[in-house]
Amino acid sequence: MQKFIRLLSLCLLMFSTVVFSVAGYTHIAIPDEITTVRERELKNSKVFQFSVAENVKTTGTDTAKNAEDNYELNVSLFKIIPLRKTRVTVGNRRYVSLGGNVFGVKIFSSGVLVISVEDIETEKGTENPGRKAGIRSGDIIKKIGKKEVNSNREVSEICKKSNGKAMDFTIERNGKTLTLRLQTVKEKQSGDFKAGLWVRDSTAGIGTMTFFDRETGIFASLGHAICDIDTGITLPIHEGVAVGAKILGISRGTDTDAGELTGAFTAGEIGKLYMNSVCGVYGRLDSFDCDAPLIPVATTGEVKTGKAQILCTVDETGSQYYDVEITKIIDEKSEQKNMTVKITDERLLEITGGIVQGMSGTPLIQNGMLAGAITHVFIGTPKEGYAIFAENMLSAADKAERLMLREKAS
Repeated sequence: MQKFIRLLSLCLLMFSTVVFSVAGYTHIAIPDEITTVRERELKNSKVFQFSVAENVKTTGTDTAKNAEDNYELNVSLFKIIPLRKTRVTVGNRRYVSLGGNVFGVKIFSSGVLVISVEDIETEKGTENPGRKAGIRSGDIIKKIGKKEVNSNREVSEICKKSNGKAMDFTIERNGKTLTLRLQTVKEKQSGDFKAGLWVRDSTAGIGTMTFFDRETGIFASLGHAICDIDTGITLPIHEGVAVGAKILGISRGTDTDAGELTGAFTAGEIGKLYMNSVCGVYGRLDSFDCDAPLIPVATTGEVKTGKAQILCTVDETGSQYYDVEITKIIDEKSEQKNMTVKITDERLLEITGGIVQGMSGTPLIQNGMLAGAITHVFIGTPKEGYAIFAENMLSAADKAERLMLREKAS
């Protein structure tokens, strides 16, 4: 009898261990939230069983293309032991048209960005009114007094006409709005009143278009924000345009140099920019191919490690497909740097050495679907870099579309 009890206890212990191990694995393998499309169904396995716990259907977020259903799913072991619950969002499969072409970006910021505060030589000696007022590098000046400012010239003219009077500077710092009191001083050499602020109001560069919506003309590009080269601050858009661009040459990536596509803007604007975000730069094309081929956008859960391709332009022949490998899925919840990608195509490695500046936004295709876009190169390892999920860029593109519609309505 005692042997039987010991054997039973051992079996129960082993069973409990297995159950707890499976439960622990379930919490790792099955996330708190699952995003899928109507064409994909969550299928039961021999071990895990799914059952709808509570249907909480919602209406579409904006339009029919964004309509979603949300429900709670019970996950159980052999239909007997409950393991956990997960939230499932089911949406319509989205389709876009691929980019892969280089283009130019010109951004005029909303407000002016403070690059540094500098000393001014006056009749009384060296003074630094910017530092004295508490203004820092990285601050964005939105107003001086009651006047909004969006250019270096406006800031300079207001300071010249101040006649040494103290003025309220409304600034944005780390998402917060502050009002700082600054008193200009008279520069000894020029005789002008100055604030001692080095500011920037615009930037320009080239990148790669990821995709566009052939119904609205909304496009997505870069996969990361355009930031000021000195401060690293994301530049808010006051006005921005997309322009044509052509590649003039390539600086190949090496272990010590990231490399870059060198290009020039071509005449004429091709679109308007609406948003500069952590997920990239978004706008609307002035003209686009309404019959351009469509490609399905992969959901986050559909992107896997393994073989893939990119579509990019590195010379005058136009966009070409090149082989790559998705080596790791890093963070499904992050807005960017969701995976790592390695260039495996010898043709591209011969031309560029790997991922170079200007390739940001290059579309990443896997299993016939748009999986994401190249965003950054690894310093010291130009063959490898980061990529963002296409689903994240599509969500950002929807925000840009709302901005466009809001502007048209106003």
